[in-house]
Amino acid sequence: MTGRAYLGPWGTCFGGPGWAESCFSTDVAGLAQGRIYSSFRDSRVGFVVVAVGAKVRYLLVHQSGGRAFRVTPVRIGDGRLCAFGVSGASYGWAAYSPGGIELVSGNG
Repeated sequence: MTGRAYLGPWGTCFGGPGWAESCFSTDVAGLAQGRIYSSFRDSRVGFVVVAVGAKVRYLLVHQSGGRAFRVTPVRIGDGRLCAFGVSGASYGWAAYSPGGIELVSGNG
């Protein structure tokens, strides 16, 4: 599964093969931190994009069935995003500081 995030003439956009583009009329720094901005899903897979602040070192993502993995933020323009693929119907995530303190969490 692949996806992409980019800055375009319409603002911050997300998309991928077979998915409609989602654009928000702001730069990445203007996106609300901790909000899920994109969740392209069918019955088996999804692609999730979460805006994060400067203090976030990584996300820890938990999927149904006990699978967990880390996601490192990527700088896009003037902000930072975490993007990850999920399989199954449910997932949760938590953002952590460099010292391992949970800063914000969410689920889908």
